[in-house]
Amino acid sequence: MSKGYKRFSVIIDVKLDDKKYDTVSNWEGIEPVDFVKSVIADHARDRGLLLQIDVCESDNPLVDRLMETREKIMKDDAFKELEDEIISNSKFCIGGNCED
Repeated sequence: MSKGYKRFSVIIDVKLDDKKYDTVSNWEGIEPVDFVKSVIADHARDRGLLLQIDVCESDNPLVDRLMETREKIMKDDAFKELEDEIISNSKFCIGGNCED
């Protein structure tokens, strides 16, 4: 993690009503996903947030499944970090045999 920053993971489900969707779809060179991305990114950047964002259109709400996946990834990362810490700081060797 970069020093000087606190990182947050955000999962959101955005809905755009049909009328606004149709309006945005008729704008030349702008797709609805671009509009949603722009609104979120502009709002965040105006308030000093640095972000990496990806937007996709989906007929099914994915937010619950994405939160479950994020939780699993975060647990896996924490376990790996703990495992690396134990291995790198351990002075004991399994079965009495130590190899570098």
